[in-house]
Formats: sequence, structure tokens, C-alpha cells
Amino acid sequence: MYGVITELTLRLIPKPGEIWGIGFFFEDREDGMSFSDQLKATYFEVQGADIAAIEYLDDTIFNALEMHKNNMTRLKQLPDVAAHIAAMVYVEIHGDQEEAVEEIAEALMVIGSSFNGDPDQTWAFSGEPEIDKMRNFLHAAAETVILHLEEVRSEDPRITKLGIDISLEDDGLKTWVSRIEKTLQTENLKAGYLGHIGSGCLHIDILPESYAEFVKGRALFETWAERFPVSLGNAITSYGIGKLKKSIFLKTVSKADIEALHQLKKQLDKHNLWNPDNMIEV
Repeated sequence: MYGVITELTLRLIPKPGEIWGIGFFFEDREDGMSFSDQLKATYFEVQGADIAAIEYLDDTIFNALEMHKNNMTRLKQLPDVAAHIAAMVYVEIHGDQEEAVEEIAEALMVIGSSFNGDPDQTWAFSGEPEIDKMRNFLHAAAETVILHLEEVRSEDPRITKLGIDISLEDDGLKTWVSRIEKTLQTENLKAGYLGHIGSGCLHIDILPESYAEFVKGRALFETWAERFPVSLGNAITSYGIGKLKKSIFLKTVSKADIEALHQLKKQLDKHNLWNPDNMIEV
């Protein structure tokens, strides 16, 4: 709606001497979510080493990856995910001392085992070239949602992306997925979950197979906005409203808030030159 960047000051962060990554696999989705929540609540720092990222993927994303892996060369660098796996949690550890990073890795293995994670099934990486393989896997997972959308849009161009971001600061991953999954099952819709646990964000993509399912999914978004106005509203405004989410955003804020946005727009952009057509109307 408004905003112009006139200058940027960048601060370089020293590259860590040790970068390790571990992929934990769970046959039960709830075990994976509970493990993720436990990691978020646990303090791990050892001699400057710490957890740099925690990512959660579920079996819906794995199935989409399997369908598209022949068209994504980056996936061929990693072994296949077993069909019985329901969830994966990837943890990345950064530090300068190998002993410190190893100590955190050992603690993670113990916690993973307590949530029924099989140590023999974990993926382990060290060094940037190996870590890049896993990062490519995570990026490919997000791209499969776009590939699915392109396929259904070829049949009906009215279908658009149905994705939202929810803050995990107040409630954990397990709590939010439980809330959302109940409503999805009621409408017979499926969704993929990508949890950026380290940054407290859960991304949900509804994957419609038809325009009728798209309409139901869109209606669900509006229902969630009304049922969870504070958490959902914060998530939408934190990661961008977008033209497609205007009507949903209006369900999360008051008319007084919208008027405040307009007054701020008038102060900062008197001639309405910035980002035309993005202003939200009540």
C-alpha cells in the first residue's frame, strides 16, 4: 500500500566453521509435530553452537514430490522418502567447534527417539555442499505446490493459490494443525503443511483438484479468519496480504483500523504514487 526504500545498510554475519543437518522421519504425523514443538521449546546453545533452522514437512508434500521428482533434478541427489513416513523434521546446526555441534546433534537424536523417531532412518549432512542438497529438497517441496496449481489451472484458470501463514508464537504446531485439519476433513479437502518452526511460522497450502474444491477452500480461509482473527490476522499482515486476500484481511480488522491505514497513506503518499490499486477499501 505504501513504502519506498531509499537506502539499505547490510551487516555481514561470519560464516560458521561447522554446518550440520539432520532429517528426522516419523511414521505418525503427531510424533513429528510434538518433536517440532519440543525443539522450539528447548535451549540448545553449546559454546556458541546453536540450532539455525527447524523445518517441518508432512506426507502430503512427500506425495507431491514423488509425483514430480522426474521433472526436478535436485531431488535425484537424495534418497526417496519411504511410503510409510508421515512427517519429516529437518534441523540445521551452526557452530565453530565440531565438538559443540556434535553435542547438540546427540541431544537431538535422544529427543527424536523419545518421539518414536528411528535413528537408523535419519538423514545426516555436514559441510555446505551436502547441506545444499537438503536445502534444495526443501525448496523443491515448496515448488510442488506451484506445480500442482499449474496443473489444475490448466483445466480451470479461475483457480488461484490457496496459501496462508500462521504464527506459532502463541500456540504450537500440533495445536494449529489439529484445529485446521478438523475443518479440512469436514470439507473433504487436503492441504500440505510446511512449518518454518525456527522462525515460528506454519505455511498451509490447500490443494484443490477442481474449481468446486477451490471455492470450498476459499470459504474455509474466510472461516479461519473469523474464528482465529488475532493469530491469522497477524500472519497475513506479516507475510503480505496480496490482492487475493483482501476480503479475508477485512474479516480480521475493524473499520477503524482500515481508516487508520487510509490516513497513514494520505500522510506518506499525498499524490498516491506508491503501489497504485493496492489500497484496501471497506
